[in-house]
Parts: sequence; structure tokens; C-alpha cells
Amino acid sequence: GGGVYIVSGQCTMTGGNIVGCTASGGGGVFTFESSVSSNNCTFTLDGGSIVGCTATFGSGIYVNSGGASSHIRTGIFTFTSGRIRDCKSNSHIDNALYLYGTMNANGGTVDGPVRSSGTIITETGYKGTIFSGSVTNSGTIKGGIFDDTVTNSGGTISGGTFNDTVTSEGSIENGTFNGDVILNNGGVAGGIFNGTVHNKASYVADGTFNGDAINDFLLAGGTYHGTVTNNTNGQINGGTFLDTVSNNGKINGGTFSGAITGTTLRRMPS
Repeated sequence: GGGVYIVSGQCTMTGGNIVGCTASGGGGVFTFESSVSSNNCTFTLDGGSIVGCTATFGSGIYVNSGGASSHIRTGIFTFTSGRIRDCKSNSHIDNALYLYGTMNANGGTVDGPVRSSGTIITETGYKGTIFSGSVTNSGTIKGGIFDDTVTNSGGTISGGTFNDTVTSEGSIENGTFNGDVILNNGGVAGGIFNGTVHNKASYVADGTFNGDAINDFLLAGGTYHGTVTNNTNGQINGGTFLDTVSNNGKINGGTFSGAITGTTLRRMPS
């Protein structure tokens, strides 16, 4: 913690600036859970800024979490207003925010990359934090506004607004996706998709797809308002298709209101 180091306590910042601080972890702020306390470690940023700090991990803020199985503690970062900007990593892993605990992403702006193995959530009544840098998620995203690319690396997305490309190798359960989505693995159980979705190797069970879709794996459900291209390795087992389906793979089921074109037309008897 180059500027502030919090051990099993609470700190609230309502104004001012933390500027140009340096540490190995948490250039601006580091939250750490002491093994002698059962209290959650909490940092609240409700005004002010963290500017130009450096660290190997979490150049702006590092939120830690840990504890033995009988003594679990959680680092909590509540962001209501303010800004984290111009914070740089001094390693090859660039991250303005490094999250292992919980972030209540209620407001403010994070300028710079974020790496999260924890939980990002927006509490009821708030608009959400704006993330203007890239985000790599191996935890859970339940809220926030993401204006740059998001890589879902084995994590879960169950809420939030995504305005740039999302690449997923995890689970998508909900959220609004205004940019393109690339599904490299995992599954989709819900969400609103307004851009092009390219399903390379994911099980799509549900969702509302307002843009076009390209399928190289399996569509088992969902409502598709745009055109769907079902490639050679693609399979459609279910779903509602309201526009043209260009098929070169397999169709085993589904409801089709538009035309089906292509070289391969395989459908189960009605």
C-alpha cells in the first residue's frame, strides 16, 4: 500500500487525491485481512481520485481476500464516486485495479486495465462504475458499465452493460451486450445481445439475440432476431429463429419463421 494500507479495518475517502505512490501491491491503496480479525476489510471511495500510482499488482488499488475455512474474511472496495487514472504497472501484467475480494461498483470511473478473481456487483439504486479500460475476469461480474474489451476467462457474467467486444471462455447468465461477443468455450444461459455473436465452442441454452449470429458449435435455445449462419460444424437443436438461417451444418430442432437456405437442410419431422 503505497498511499494507504488497510488491515482488517475500514477507511472512507470522500475527497482529495492519492498521487504518485509506489508499492509492490496496491500502489495507491492495499486492503489486507489480518488472521487475528474476523472483520471484513473495507475501503470506500466516495469522492477524490487515485492518480499516477505504480505497483506490480494493482497499481491503483489491490483488494485482497482470504482466510482459513473456519475463518473467512473478505476485502471489500465500495466505489461510489471519484476516479482512478494514470496508474501503471511496473510489470508485464498491467492492472489499475487487482481484485480478489468484492467490489461494490456503484459509481465513479476506473481508467486502466482491471484483473478480477473476485466479485464485481452494483448495489440497488446506483448506476454503476464505468470501466474504461480492459477487464479480465476469472471471478463473477454482476454489475458495472464496461466501455472497453472484456475477457471472461473461466469466470461468470450475470449482469452489467458491455459496450465493446466480450470474449468468453466461461459462463454468461445475464447482462446487456452492445458489442460483439465471441464464445470460445463455456455456456450461455441468458442475456441480451445487440451485436454479432460468434459461437465457436459454447453451449447456448438461452438469450435474446438482436444482432446476427454465427454458429460453429451448438445452439439449444434462445430467440434470434437477426440472421443466423450455421456453419459446417454447427448444430441447432432448439431456439426461435425470426430471420433467415443460412445452414451448412445440422438442424435437429427449433422454430423457424424466416427462410432456411444453404446446402444442408436436416430437420426433425414435425
